[in-house]
Amino acid sequence: MLFRFLGKILVFLLITLQLHCGQETKSTDDQAQLLDRIDTDSLYVQWEKWHKKVTDSGTLQKFNLNQPDTLFAVLNNKLAVKDYLHKMLSGKTLQSMMGWERRINSHGLSPDFYHYRFLGKCNQQITRNTWATAERISYDSISLFMILSADAALGMYHDLGNGRIMPTAFGSVYKLPGRKTFGLKNLLKGGNPFDAIASAEPSWGEYLALQQAWIRCQSLQDSQLLLVPVLSKTVKVGEKLSRSIRISVAAALRLRGYEAVPHDSFITKQDTFSAELSSAVKSFQLNEGLQVQGYLNQETTKQLGLSKSSILLALQGTMERWRWLGPIPESNRIWVNIAANRLHAFRNDSLLVSMKTCSGEPRGPRYYKRLAESHKPKSKVLPPDNLETPNFKAKTTHLVVNPTWFVPRNILTKEMLPEIKRNPEILKKMGYVVKDREGEEVDPFSIDWEKVSATNIPYTLEQTGGSDNSLGRVVVHFPNAYSIFMHDTPHKWAFGLDERHVSHGCVRLEKPFELVEYLLSFNKKNKLDQVLMTAGMTPKHSKELIKTWGKDKSLRDSLQKHIQKDKHFQLDSMLPVYLVYFTAYRGPQNKVSFAQDSYRRDIQVQKAMQLGYQRRIYPANAAALH
Repeated sequence: MLFRFLGKILVFLLITLQLHCGQETKSTDDQAQLLDRIDTDSLYVQWEKWHKKVTDSGTLQKFNLNQPDTLFAVLNNKLAVKDYLHKMLSGKTLQSMMGWERRINSHGLSPDFYHYRFLGKCNQQITRNTWATAERISYDSISLFMILSADAALGMYHDLGNGRIMPTAFGSVYKLPGRKTFGLKNLLKGGNPFDAIASAEPSWGEYLALQQAWIRCQSLQDSQLLLVPVLSKTVKVGEKLSRSIRISVAAALRLRGYEAVPHDSFITKQDTFSAELSSAVKSFQLNEGLQVQGYLNQETTKQLGLSKSSILLALQGTMERWRWLGPIPESNRIWVNIAANRLHAFRNDSLLVSMKTCSGEPRGPRYYKRLAESHKPKSKVLPPDNLETPNFKAKTTHLVVNPTWFVPRNILTKEMLPEIKRNPEILKKMGYVVKDREGEEVDPFSIDWEKVSATNIPYTLEQTGGSDNSLGRVVVHFPNAYSIFMHDTPHKWAFGLDERHVSHGCVRLEKPFELVEYLLSFNKKNKLDQVLMTAGMTPKHSKELIKTWGKDKSLRDSLQKHIQKDKHFQLDSMLPVYLVYFTAYRGPQNKVSFAQDSYRRDIQVQKAMQLGYQRRIYPANAAALH
């Protein structure tokens, strides 16, 4: 009986294989027949007609072309057009082209970007021999098929290798290094262009984690996902919990990739917050940097309350940013995620330091309203400052302990001057020194501040080192064109905020001396104790110094009295600092975490992706994308 059953399966497989081979052979014969009937001159004439119809914005008929300039620069003569058509209608090029329709979606890119509805219909016509058996060959359809298939190949290769849009298209500063892929123009000149696209697919760990999260989220039905309500009280294991909340929490955890969560049928049989559900919550809390208790509380349910659409938007935007950037080559690095306001410092790719940060204020509606007003004729409104922390890469050079803050002119004129006019006493209270254009100190009470204005301010302000200094006790320098620093701050309360985009662009550090210790560990001679004592803090490494510091009050008082202002400490290793903006990122449990999109860049990316090439690269109005 078993052998008879296996024999039937073998016969079925043989018949299926023969049918498949027969269909493939027939399709290949039909494609060859079509090639034999096509007149190259007629094909090229229609090709040129389509070329002339491409608009300045890169649109042909209803199709937004991806790479029109490259497309027509490469396929610019009869021979090139004929060779490309022969390539498309020979071998397995058509099959590999259609194989990308679903694959491209896993990268957060829509097949519609690459004309797949039209190409799918063309593929059916070719495989059904519609074009080959017709009495009159449809050169307009064939040539349009060639244009859009070539544009699809160029578009997918470019978008996977370098990102679909330009990172500087929204008026934001972006100076991070870019990923390098092979020349775009060579794609159509080689073999099967759709096979070559695979070489551009991102394959590094951080990107793959986002891609897997995207695939998982898309596979879950919206009907299975209920928004998690934010709980006002803490629920512990074994305590009563409503059925709807249990199911919504379980669904939210599954959406985030915590597969250990029991199925809903198991959860509905209980009426309490179970140990199984608590275990998954504990893993979630660990990955999110929350207090790991396994309880349901306000902060945990707030983090779990992201909708599927919000998660997909963050994943789509962040995958695009990773395609701009590419894999990170340095194993020792400082990584500042502006979106999440978190700093991570790595040594040999191992995470050594992690802390909260504060960064630049977002450009909100008030910014754009004031910007528009400043552009009006004869307007007296000053244009607002873009305080969003820029994206760039630089290298650390030195530390400054007890730094002096030289108040930037824009802060002095737009923020401090009105307060100074009301109460000049604040300058003395906050340790500010007023200097004239020659650098000489001026008594602030000798100045008629009412005559000082934004266009007439012959003074500068300096804030001397101390506990109230806006830069705190230490500044980490990594020279850049934007005057951005990483520094301590006296305003520690800001690290308790959910929204920590509160600075003028610089990066404030929750635990600055942990970063200092990390940086100095790369020096041949570690001067951490000298740095700490200069800052008025207890030494950490030398037992003798620790003992002396603890017992000798006169020594501490003497050091405090003669603290060196602006004391520089050189760093032997110039470590790379990356300032990035990722609203989705891999956490310590290798699950994806999400940050609030305070700069509204994800929605900008999503909107820009849908535009044609010229408008993606050079949008007419960046503010319209907000």
